[in-house]
Amino acid sequence: MRWPRWVAAVLGCVLVVATGSRATAGDWITKGGSPQRMSTEINPYGLIELTPYWETQPLGESATQPVLVDGVIYHLAGDYLWKLKLDEVHPPYAHASPIQEPVSKLPIPFNRAPAGPSIAPQSSPSHSPETGVLYFGTGYGWLWAYHTTEGWARPAELELGCPIVGSPLVIHDRGRDIVVVADRPNYPGEENRPKGRPLCPRNHGKVWIVQGLDQLNGSVHRQAYQAATSKEVEEGFGGFITPSAVLAVPHGENPSFVLGTDGFEGGRALRLALDRENNYRPYRVWTVDGSSGFAGNFTSDGTNAYWLDTGGRLWGAHLERGSEPEGWSSYSISLP
Repeated sequence: MRWPRWVAAVLGCVLVVATGSRATAGDWITKGGSPQRMSTEINPYGLIELTPYWETQPLGESATQPVLVDGVIYHLAGDYLWKLKLDEVHPPYAHASPIQEPVSKLPIPFNRAPAGPSIAPQSSPSHSPETGVLYFGTGYGWLWAYHTTEGWARPAELELGCPIVGSPLVIHDRGRDIVVVADRPNYPGEENRPKGRPLCPRNHGKVWIVQGLDQLNGSVHRQAYQAATSKEVEEGFGGFITPSAVLAVPHGENPSFVLGTDGFEGGRALRLALDRENNYRPYRVWTVDGSSGFAGNFTSDGTNAYWLDTGGRLWGAHLERGSEPEGWSSYSISLP
C-alpha cells in the first residue's frame, strides 16, 4: 500500500488517555496524543492492513495529525481548520465543516499568509483541556488560538515567513496557558513554493514562549529563547527546528521541556525551563549533542526523553539530569 505524502481526508483516530491533564478518556489532544507524545499502544499488532470505515470530502493539502476533543475531530488542511462531530457521522461518508468567523459566518483562512498564498499546514494542533483552546502554527509563521466552545480565534503574530512545523506544547501554569512553539528558516528551494510566500528573514530557527492567547481580549506576550546560533556555545541553538517539544519534569518550581535543532551541525537536544518569577523567561538546563539530524519528534516515558536521528540511531537522555538513560552505555544505541 502506498500512502500519499499529503493527507486530504481524515480516515480515523487512535484513542489514548492523556496523562496529567483534564482531557476526557479517549481524547487525543496533541501530536502523539499527550504532552509526552508517546502514541503508545500496548498490544503487539504488527503490520496491519487498514480499511477505511468512513472518509470526508477532500479537505486540501496537509501534513498534520488531527486531534480529538469531546467527540469532535479538528484537522488542519488546505486553507482551513476543519471540524467534524463524530456523533453526526454516517459511514461510509462524513462531512467536515471549516471553522467560521462568529459574526460574518465566513470560513477563516488560517493557512493563508497575509496578502499571500495558501501554505499547506505542517503544525498539528494542540488542545488545552483547562482552557478549551486549540493552538496551531502556520507555514507563514503565525501561531493561532481557537476556542473550541466559545468559537473565537486570534493569532500571535510571530516572525512572518518563518514556518512553524512542530506541534505546540501547552503548559498550563498558575491558571494560564503558556505555549511553546518553534519555527525554522526556509529550506533551499522553498522560497517560491508556493509562489508569493513570505520569506523568513533569518537562517536559523527560534523557540517562542507565548502568553495571553487563552483569552479573547488582552495583550499577547511573546519572547524567544536568546542564545548564540553557534554549536560551539553550550547554550547555542539555531538551525532548522522541526521536532515537536516534549514536556519534561519541573526544574525546581519552573516548567521545563526538551526540544531539538534538526540540521544544526549534526543536531542538538536542549532541555529548557521557564522562569516563573521572571515572566517565564526560557533558560537552558542541559545539552546533548548528536552526530546526525533528527528523524522525528521527541517522546518521553516520564523518566527519559527519546528521539531518532537520520543515521538510524535511537537517542535518550534522563529528563532531570541530562545523563544517559539507566542501563545505557552512551546516549545512543544502534537500531537493527
